[in-house]
Amino acid sequence: MEDFDKMIAGWKNQPVPKAKNTVEIITLASDRLKDSRKKHLITSAVLSITLLIVVAYAIAVEGESLLFFVGIGLMIVSLLIRILIEWYSSVRLRKLNVDAITNNYLIQLKGFYKRRRKIQGLVTVTLFGAYVVGFLLLIPLFRQTMSFGFFIYIVVSGPVILAVIAFFIWRKIREELRSLEEAICVIGKVLNSIG
Repeated sequence: MEDFDKMIAGWKNQPVPKAKNTVEIITLASDRLKDSRKKHLITSAVLSITLLIVVAYAIAVEGESLLFFVGIGLMIVSLLIRILIEWYSSVRLRKLNVDAITNNYLIQLKGFYKRRRKIQGLVTVTLFGAYVVGFLLLIPLFRQTMSFGFFIYIVVSGPVILAVIAFFIWRKIREELRSLEEAICVIGKVLNSIG
């Protein structure tokens, strides 16, 4: 929250844009929001494909142990929750009308930013952790159902892939939040210049 307050203080201290640049600023803010919407859709698509792969694996293996159901269940539920969160965020983004630059719009954008910070913080970490735990619970089943070579491949590459995914998620979260912060700054400048 301190970073958010610093960001707000930062744009208040920046030079006020001239009225002739207001259209350009609105266009820039609109482009950033469109980019954010597109990223939500891409994230949802990637998560959906991953979900389909996990479900296909669950159907193909026909596991019967409690360990299997808990592991695959954690993976599926964490993916489903994340897909629903992205869908909901995308719907909320669509409701923002950048053409109507008002204090109400800025309040809505700040609210969206705060929700995304919460989602990208504890919620994302928890869901990713649940997915990893689910994967780890499936390792004994992998040993039983796969060739020794493929099992070793999964055991060795799994942590590397999960680390790369964690880094990728972290980087995308930073990019998204930075883009939202910039949009808030731009809208703030427009509102300050208008009155």
